[in-house]
Amino acid sequence: AVLLDTSLRYASSKTVTPYKVKGVFDDDGDNLQTSFNVSVMRPVGPEGKLLLMPTFGFGRTGYVKNEMTGRADYLLLAGISASYQMQAWLSFQAFANFSHKFANEKGEEKLKAASKYDNWDIGVALTGNHAF
Repeated sequence: AVLLDTSLRYASSKTVTPYKVKGVFDDDGDNLQTSFNVSVMRPVGPEGKLLLMPTFGFGRTGYVKNEMTGRADYLLLAGISASYQMQAWLSFQAFANFSHKFANEKGEEKLKAASKYDNWDIGVALTGNHAF
């Protein structure tokens, strides 16, 4: 199965009281967020108990208000998830996701070193269920 996910969202914000720590409200300002993700679900093995799901995505946040007007942040995402159905009521999952965030020139000017980062999320889960 191929899963496609796209979104378009407008976020409205208002700073009531500015915080005294410089840079805390770097995200202040209305923004338009767009994203596109694609995932492929692939059962593996004769019984299909192992499910692999690679994912790729792209997101953009463009700021349109206050001193962040003109700033754009971008997020690239790549990941993989594997789950194994050990019993009808018990499964094991492992995942790894890598994300890379960067900003346009305005974002680099305003955020300095915080305008970009690389991040790894890695985890495992054991899931059980019971019908009552």
